[in-house]
Amino acid sequence: MNTIVEVGWMIDIDAEATLSKLEVDITEASPIIIGSKWSMNVAFHIMGQAADSMEIVVISPYIDEAPHWARLIHLGFNASFNVFKPIGDKDLHAYFIAEVFKGALGLNNAQASTLRRALLRVYSSGREPSIEEVLSVVEIEAMELRGRDAAELIEALEAMERGRLGAACQSDMELPRGLVAITMSKLPPSYASIIAITLLKHLYEEGFKGIIAICDIDYLQAFLGSSWKTAIDIIFKLTKSGAIVIANSSSISSLPLDLRARANMTIMGAPSALEDARYIEEIVGHRVLKLLNSKERHAYKLIDSSGVVEVPLEETEKIKVEESIKPPQETPKPILYVKLGHKAKMAYEILSFLRDGASTRDSVISYAMHRLDVSSLEASRLINALLTHGLASEVVGADGKYWLKITVKGLNAIEELEALEGWLT
Repeated sequence: MNTIVEVGWMIDIDAEATLSKLEVDITEASPIIIGSKWSMNVAFHIMGQAADSMEIVVISPYIDEAPHWARLIHLGFNASFNVFKPIGDKDLHAYFIAEVFKGALGLNNAQASTLRRALLRVYSSGREPSIEEVLSVVEIEAMELRGRDAAELIEALEAMERGRLGAACQSDMELPRGLVAITMSKLPPSYASIIAITLLKHLYEEGFKGIIAICDIDYLQAFLGSSWKTAIDIIFKLTKSGAIVIANSSSISSLPLDLRARANMTIMGAPSALEDARYIEEIVGHRVLKLLNSKERHAYKLIDSSGVVEVPLEETEKIKVEESIKPPQETPKPILYVKLGHKAKMAYEILSFLRDGASTRDSVISYAMHRLDVSSLEASRLINALLTHGLASEVVGADGKYWLKITVKGLNAIEELEALEGWLT
């Protein structure tokens, strides 16, 4: 017997037995947010139920992730997308691009205004807004900037001409139809974030009415910085225009608050961190929880909570928990534990590797896989987390490759951990 969910809260989707029986009516539930270490599998399972009747686009900026039934489009390998080519109002597109570049690349107001003026000049000229054309006009407009500001803006655009990023941005891609997954995982995260939000804008302008899944939306929020509000605006315009938006993260507490507050359906897995447990406790009003022990997995199920759908697990031993979850007393923690929790020591190993010198992203992933015994997907997510928290940075080298290097903040973090735990360097 399937568990059918319409609109509401659903706790505990981490067990395979539950997921295989899950059936969700998503036609009136958008936006849907999913917080679980298996969130992508859950999203793909839900979308797969509508794959025969609706168009589906999966946008995965940071990792290679696609359901088996979708066609994979890999920007920089088998596709390219020119973010400067406008759709809809050209003035609004110029403003949109300038704001997104400002947030994702840390441009100041003067640099963003210069980019906007350059785009408007290109659009009014009737010329194709290629990277080369936009760059040539920016070089003229940037003469009014201070030397350092001009150099930074020009360098940010020149990076879009080189290497894999150049291959991803050089031409215009007609947005595909049907069942597709678009990934930018081989690109620097900041530029991948720019492309992801611009793809969402194009889908909105084209009146897309299908399902859109946004993977790792917590990283998207982090990399977009001050332009996150622009992304939220596009997401809610899509939902109002008839599209179904699904956003996922590995943790419910890391999902953006503005999405959590407006979601029509929230799907959560077993809390793997104290912040998740607190969030669930807040939802149920400090009610007693029942703990289900299913082999190595632990999952919480709400009891007698209005609006919450209970999803039963099979072959589980029920253990009553007499008290609701109470947060332990806070004690000072090293910055790596504050930012990365149980992954702190894995982060330490990668940062220690980078302390010896900058390395390519692929080399760091290979090192992490062998040193930490993790998959390439887990290694890539860990690297993205280091970039998000400013512990490492990624730059485009003269050879067109993307290099990772430790930041001063990252160096301080590992030295702090070594001092507190007595580790040898």
